[in-house]
Order: sequence, then C-alpha cells, then structure tokens
Amino acid sequence: MVALRARVQDAEARLENLQGVREALDCLRNRVWDLPRQLGDDVDRLRTRCSQGKENGERARQGLERHLDWIRVLYDRLWAA
Repeated sequence: MVALRARVQDAEARLENLQGVREALDCLRNRVWDLPRQLGDDVDRLRTRCSQGKENGERARQGLERHLDWIRVLYDRLWAA
C-alpha cells in the first residue's frame, strides 16, 4: 500500500510538472504568433526614425550650403574691394 501511495504521489508530481510545461509552451506559442505584429511595429518605428534622420540630414546640408554661399560671397566682395 505504501509503494502504491508513493507511485500515486510520483504520478501527481509528474502531472503537475507536465501542466507547468504545457503552460510554458502555451506562453511561447502565443509569443511566437505575436512576433510578426511586434516585428511590424519595430519596422514601422525604424522606418519613421530613418525618414526623420534623412530629413534632418537634408536640412543640415542645406544650412551648410547657405553658409558656404554666404562665405563665398563675402570673400568675393573682399577680394573685389
């Protein structure tokens, strides 16, 4: 009887472990199925940041060109005088 009780307890412990494994697998499955949405969100976020970086770079380039033009005009006037 004692041996039978020990086997029952062992089986119950294994069942609890299997239920924990099943919960972990369910959680992983849900995360895997959610990955495309998460990756899509990340791609959208990166796309936005890249376009903002390009816009900022273009504005900086235009500002530098204006300053260079101003300096060139200034030098031309100084050398012409």
